[in-house]
Amino acid sequence: MPFFNSRSPASANPLSLLVSLALLFLPLTYAASCASVLLTTVATRWDSLGSAYQTEICARGCRPVISTWEEWTHQYAFIPLIDLMAREMSLSDKFQTTFTRIGEEIAKATERECSGILPADEHLCMTGSNKLDQWNGCFKRQAAKVATSNMFTMFRLVSGEICKGDAYKYLSEDKLWKEVLPQYMKKYADTCQYSNEHKKDTIETNDHVASQLKSETQKRKDEL
Repeated sequence: MPFFNSRSPASANPLSLLVSLALLFLPLTYAASCASVLLTTVATRWDSLGSAYQTEICARGCRPVISTWEEWTHQYAFIPLIDLMAREMSLSDKFQTTFTRIGEEIAKATERECSGILPADEHLCMTGSNKLDQWNGCFKRQAAKVATSNMFTMFRLVSGEICKGDAYKYLSEDKLWKEVLPQYMKKYADTCQYSNEHKKDTIETNDHVASQLKSETQKRKDEL
């Protein structure tokens, strides 16, 4: 479940550039203002997921690769997340269908254009590498391209549904970014493939603890 970077400056974010482009063409109405604020919020908070990804996935020894999208993320995170957001914001079936399609287009473009970043023997959580940052940057470029090609469709749906009433608030709340999305990362980590380095560290840690316990037990016996 990659595509996050906690270190990329907002000014270099392709999604932020998309917001600026949208503002050049969209009329200055409340709906346009709401849509631009939402796009800016999502583009900014997206990068904040980097630390959660490191903690929930990389730190647990997972080895996410290109095929992770097809094998796990699409079925167990992407589709459930779209369904959850639709329920929370009372969105229409048309909205769900359209944004599911756009999300899948972004995933396909990312797999096609970004696969060279990750050779077959490497994964996104490799120690001492910046593979995750590279992948995230490439993903955001593809997301911006796909979003641009669907700009007016997205604007009609966002302004017509999310920007009506209080639905838009869900996308800016901490609950989505600090609880819901990290929870999907935890679910993935429960099923992912663990690296040899992680296994080795775990074994060494367990051996160290066992050795300490044995030493302490022997010390108590000697004292008696």
